[in-house]
Amino acid sequence: MANGKVIPAKKCILVGIGMGNWDTLTVAAYRHLEKSTLLIGSKRVLDSMPDTVHGLWKQSINPSQILEILEKWQTSREALSATFPPCVVFSGDTGFYSGCKALLPLLEENGYSVEVVPGITSSQYLSAKMHKSWQDWCLKSAHGTECDVAGSVRRAFSAQSPHEYTGVFFLTGGKITADVIISRLCMAGLGDLPVVIGEKLSYKDEKISTGVVEDFLGQSFKELSVVLVERGAYIDEADRIITGIGDEHFIRNADGEKTVPMTKSEVRAVLMSKLNPKYGDVVYDIGSGSGSVSIELAVCAGCNVFAIEKNAAAAEITRKNIEKFHSESQIKLIEGDAPEALKNLPYPDEVFIGGAGGNLLDIVKTVRKKNKNCKILISALTTETLADAVAAAKKLELKYDVTSLAVSKSRETGEYHLMTAQNPVFLIRLFES
Repeated sequence: MANGKVIPAKKCILVGIGMGNWDTLTVAAYRHLEKSTLLIGSKRVLDSMPDTVHGLWKQSINPSQILEILEKWQTSREALSATFPPCVVFSGDTGFYSGCKALLPLLEENGYSVEVVPGITSSQYLSAKMHKSWQDWCLKSAHGTECDVAGSVRRAFSAQSPHEYTGVFFLTGGKITADVIISRLCMAGLGDLPVVIGEKLSYKDEKISTGVVEDFLGQSFKELSVVLVERGAYIDEADRIITGIGDEHFIRNADGEKTVPMTKSEVRAVLMSKLNPKYGDVVYDIGSGSGSVSIELAVCAGCNVFAIEKNAAAAEITRKNIEKFHSESQIKLIEGDAPEALKNLPYPDEVFIGGAGGNLLDIVKTVRKKNKNCKILISALTTETLADAVAAAKKLELKYDVTSLAVSKSRETGEYHLMTAQNPVFLIRLFES
């Protein structure tokens, strides 16, 4: 009670109105909107209201501002005489990249009893138009937010993905429009994938176009568009290799620079087994060299990799290999010296140290300070580096094991084949006592 007046109970209804055409509005949503005394939403949503909706309209999409509007309304004359709660109106569905996600807990924290009324969203509508199920689509929003377009498609269709997606569905809007998505996919070498582009879905001038990605390069599309990239006959040998990308696929030098050292495929296969990274893990590749380990971690295991390299020539080769494998979304190159270069990075799940530059002990200390349970694997070509790794383990009271790899590969000499030995490599794994 305030100033002798009874304040009505705090109630609110969050309504998803679908795509904008009232033919797709649910009966429940329509009834709520028709009865409500106060409606809050974006200008586009409120402007689309039919003539039968007569409540007071307030424009806002900011959760704190919406709460402020509702709080003021609570003590207003209209609220005291209202027989139906106010409605906050969202486009699409309340559970699909909707502002409802941020607003709902805020209202509940402030004592509101909230009812949520879902709406039909564009992914549902497009799947119905295509006569296909959308349960195996990977859903992404590029509506008013940055979106990793090519990386999302590559990860969804990778053999290492935890789910066998049949398509990747993008909401668009803001900077990332349908034509930007098409351009990014073509730049990433994914121009031959099947694609469906839906413009102004549910409206009278809706348009649904099908083809392959490169067919639409350079074309413009309506602002209200969605893009579905389908798996089709997706083949990317690198994505379908669990480990062991051929050494011949990597760039080793560029612009007259000398050849940069590279961890060979046989060694990478063993280190991947030792690290045993999981899809989505954060991994440091310290001393990335040519970037072969970073590429293998990102492309084959689906990890988020930070490649740290202090040598400018080597960093450039890492960058070129990242570009060649279209892994910009999964690998961030950090040019600098560890451990200083690690300070602002997220905590790692696994760390591979291929080059420590004399800072091995400090690097291990820094890594363990971020996450004492992360897996650490050190590569050593010399006995001195091996000794440093063992000394670091003992100083930090860690257990360790050492694997020695001696790989020989055949080479032709006339009618015969001789076995040529590669440099032996020690892999040192550090772990908790």
